[in-house]
Amino acid sequence: MFEESVGSPNTRPPDLLARLTIPVLGLLLALVLTIITYSDAAVLAAGGTVGPIRGRNILVKALTRECASILGVRGTMAAGAIAVAIQIVLIGRAIRQPK
Repeated sequence: MFEESVGSPNTRPPDLLARLTIPVLGLLLALVLTIITYSDAAVLAAGGTVGPIRGRNILVKALTRECASILGVRGTMAAGAIAVAIQIVLIGRAIRQPK
């Protein structure tokens, strides 16, 4: 009596845009943090100094600067490539496997 058929509109999987929202935002975040950290690492590798940390998002700025000094230019690019690759895999899974 209250049984729904398999093809009813209430049981259809979420559309592709809804499934891709979080992985795409993660990809953008990984790219932005990689670019910011890489620019700090390049300045530090050239022997320059990065300006003082002030303003909004002090924690993010301090974190990217510390990661840049620890990883260096190549390490930053490797870590960024790994983060981007993980997000691309998640996007691929969201496209292939509807929930």
